[in-house]
Amino acid sequence: VNIGMQRAKDKAWAILEDRYNLAIAYGPFKGMKLSEDVWWSKNDRITQTLGIYEEHVLSKLIFFSREGSKRFIDIGAADGYFAVGMAFSKTYPEVYAFEIEPKGQERIKQNATRNSCRDTVNVYGEANIASLKKLINKEFKSTLLIDIEGAEYDLLNTEMLSLLSGNYIICELHPWLVDNGDELQRKLIER
Repeated sequence: VNIGMQRAKDKAWAILEDRYNLAIAYGPFKGMKLSEDVWWSKNDRITQTLGIYEEHVLSKLIFFSREGSKRFIDIGAADGYFAVGMAFSKTYPEVYAFEIEPKGQERIKQNATRNSCRDTVNVYGEANIASLKKLINKEFKSTLLIDIEGAEYDLLNTEMLSLLSGNYIICELHPWLVDNGDELQRKLIER
């Protein structure tokens, strides 16, 4: 890590934290409160506060909601930025956050409570075929955001893709985090 760059990020974060008091300043999640105790990644705090964190993903999630998707399923929800944000902004009336780490699950619940949307955010552990069969409804489309650090290659097998067909899916791929990742990614894209 470049020490000068880290100092600049720390300085920028101190200014934003002081000015906005851990609340998102712009964008669809404006006013949402961020947690002081970040479990997953402090490196995203600046872009989250400015409302531009993964803006390309956020714009698609909002677009899918406008296309009629009423259920948001966040697999690999970490601290719950997107899950809580979708509930807080009322973009989706139903939100399901999957996070395998108990600390992350607790943080999502705390963040949802902090933002007065705990009744909309449902928190679960591991996403698998059994848990997703309970949520996927062929009568309406769900939107899924999958960011599970390389485990997407196991999760998105033929059976899972069949279950999820007809829904909106955004999946972050991490071939560098797993053995034979380039080949696994190629096979996933073929499926």
